Amino acid sequence: MNSLTAQLENVWQILAKKGIDISHMLQRGMLSPATCCLVNPDKEKTVEKAFEIVQNLSGILREKYNF
Repeated sequence: MNSLTAQLENVWQILAKKGIDISHMLQRGMLSPATCCLVNPDKEKTVEKAFEIVQNLSGILREKYNF
């Protein structure tokens, strides 16, 4: 999960360098799994795992950024 968090924060830093306000993104942003993760032969297993990962990532970011 640390790797995923670091990747997302890296993207935020790139966007910040282009003039996008990170605090604005954090306040209004929303995490969701990519739709490609939701169409797989195993059906609900992938969907459940994708949403579990997003929920865990959200918890980490909420704690880190005091949301």
